[in-house]
Amino acid sequence: MRTFFLIIALWIGFFLYACTKDEPQGYGEEEFCNCGVICEDSIHSPSQTYLFIVENECSGNEKTFIVDQLIYSAYYEGDRICINDQKPW
Repeated sequence: MRTFFLIIALWIGFFLYACTKDEPQGYGEEEFCNCGVICEDSIHSPSQTYLFIVENECSGNEKTFIVDQLIYSAYYEGDRICINDQKPW
């Protein structure tokens, strides 16, 4: 009987540990708020410049980013994107 309770306790511990939400350390703090949702994407034809308008998750502000063709082709409107080397906007 004691073994049964030990096994049940281990299973419960496993499921509680496995089901915790993984968020980056410091998520939600100002210096980590460089992610958002792509509201609009466009291509400026004369210069072949690829643009994303991204709404910040933390502040709700929108900002336009110039991206390269590879990134532009990998993301679509409504996708979540993190802009590295960028201060929160």
